[in-house]
Amino acid sequence: LLMRCAYGANNTFIFPSGHPKCPCVNSSTLEQPFDLIDPEFADTFGGVNLSTFGLDECAAHESELAECLTPCQDESDVYTAVSRVCDKSYCKRKFCLVDHNNCDLEHGKSTIFKNAFYSYATCGEADSFTGNYRIQKLNGRILDVVLLRNSGGWKGSYSTTNEHHKGPWNIWSGLAVEFIQDAARQSGIQLRIVSPPTEFREQAEASLGSSNVFAQCVHAAALGYVDLCVASFTINTPRALAANFIELDTNEIYLIVSSKDNTNPSFHENLKKVFAPFLTETWVFIILFVIPVLGLLTLFHEYGNESFPKTKEVVMVNDAGVETVEERPISFVKHMPQTIYRSLLATLRGDYDVEVSSIGGHINIIGILFFIVVIIATYTANLASFFTLKASRHTIDNIDDAIAQGWRFCMVRTHIHQAQVMFPQLVDDAIVVDPIELGGDGLPGFSCNNCRPADLVLEKLDPVKAKSDKSYCHAAITYDAPLEKHQEEGHHCTLKPVQRLYSTQFGMPVASSVSRELTSLVLKLKNEGNYQRHLEQNRPQSRCGLDDAEDNDLSPISIEDLTGMWVVTFGVALVGVLCTLCERFGPKKPKRLIYRGKAGKLLEDEQYDDDDNFLQETELLQETTETAPDISPVLAPQPESFESAVEIHQSALPRQNSTDSLQSGRQLANRIASMESV
Repeated sequence: LLMRCAYGANNTFIFPSGHPKCPCVNSSTLEQPFDLIDPEFADTFGGVNLSTFGLDECAAHESELAECLTPCQDESDVYTAVSRVCDKSYCKRKFCLVDHNNCDLEHGKSTIFKNAFYSYATCGEADSFTGNYRIQKLNGRILDVVLLRNSGGWKGSYSTTNEHHKGPWNIWSGLAVEFIQDAARQSGIQLRIVSPPTEFREQAEASLGSSNVFAQCVHAAALGYVDLCVASFTINTPRALAANFIELDTNEIYLIVSSKDNTNPSFHENLKKVFAPFLTETWVFIILFVIPVLGLLTLFHEYGNESFPKTKEVVMVNDAGVETVEERPISFVKHMPQTIYRSLLATLRGDYDVEVSSIGGHINIIGILFFIVVIIATYTANLASFFTLKASRHTIDNIDDAIAQGWRFCMVRTHIHQAQVMFPQLVDDAIVVDPIELGGDGLPGFSCNNCRPADLVLEKLDPVKAKSDKSYCHAAITYDAPLEKHQEEGHHCTLKPVQRLYSTQFGMPVASSVSRELTSLVLKLKNEGNYQRHLEQNRPQSRCGLDDAEDNDLSPISIEDLTGMWVVTFGVALVGVLCTLCERFGPKKPKRLIYRGKAGKLLEDEQYDDDDNFLQETELLQETTETAPDISPVLAPQPESFESAVEIHQSALPRQNSTDSLQSGRQLANRIASMESV
């Protein structure tokens, strides 16, 4: 509204002598001219009348100054030591000198005249001179800076010697260091490495809640003992109230968990692992469709051939002892169970050994073997990955559930305050304490002087050890930069951010004496993309999953992992044992395999399940042979086995001529051999 009233319809400023809230100083009422701060300034004014400079009206009073008439220097080299501040837009902007006690608009102290103030705002212009002048004042200035080694991440400062405060500059690296060095080169600043005073440790503890080297440097900058602390500092509430900060960027705070199971898998989960390579519907399709169909196709091609005959030979002996061979048909359906069983057995064994003779059968075997090779290779590879590469499985994916489950958390102490504000249910007892053995104080949150707190957060994240050791945690609350840096080296690949919790600002504490100048410089460079360029150059690339690293997900297979295999293997074996026990001790059902009857008559005779039945039938056989004609009166001793029973059977048959006996003996021997194989 003020600007609308100040400009007319033709967009011209309607207060030529300044806005009523901050009028220009009138030369007629000025008791005496303003004195120059430096008499040498008169040389820069040339023919400009100093007695009326900046008085009476809004005008571009500086447009005729030598400084504004001098062209800018070459800015092509961004690393030149010459100041790149060459924004001379203020030369054409209107301003006037104002009375400090009679101005309610933005105004600043003159850099030319003593006890004088100027204002662009009263003339409706933006003040670009002040910001440029702030940056120009840094040219040639020596700043005392403290170099601190960040404990983790890649956005801070890092030393090859892992020591604070010590130079030279070439042993330091990191985003914060490189950006400040670049800013110093472009503005002509000289940076001198110093150490902060150590006598204010107790005061730092009282005001900031910590006495580590970072807290001491914040306290020293707030008091003006140092100009700048170079590192990545989290700007929490106590620090923001104590010192001025140059804000660099934002850190995203995450809930980070491990892909290692935080709970013991159940029996049911372990049982399913052996079947994990394929989905349930895949198993059903393979077992109930693919394997039977491939087996039946083989039967289709080979039915009537040697492997799957259409008939079988049966030897018949009449009352006269003459043997005849009969062929009995075997239907297609009777071969089907055996065919499907062979196909399943071949898949498990990895080889299909059925003899084939037809062309179609040979081609079908190629398809079966290809299926077996692919299915076994796929299953084996997937099963190995399931057993040796732990899946990224997180039973908890948000902090509310983690707190409800009673998890412990690892975090740096500077993050505790904001985390508890965001999540009040996060109590101190749920936070792992600072390890005393590493120079900590035993309070919640890592802040130890002899450790790297940000790295320690990740090192202590182990849900398995956390079950029995309170110095370890189930999850971490931290920003993602330390994890990104470790994963660039192939470490901590089992750790994953699962929930973004909140954001925090990070920057560098700066003394009040140079805070405005350095803040203007940093903002200018950030707006020009300088900071973003350094950010992209330092961004790490994760190696997790690309090669073998010491912290990869590989793990040995446990007995529990193979629960499914044990159940299937011993389950099938147990079924086989039960079947054998039933055959031995269950009801006896004779099977037709051996000869008995009058005068050697074939009755599709029976095989017996134990020796007692052999003895009973042998006695019947003896009674039959005693009444039969031409039967030898001498009988063999009582048989003790199947072979002796056959000998008795042979001796009880009617005598034949030598040729017939030889032929009959050969046929009987072949028959006995076939029965033994069955």
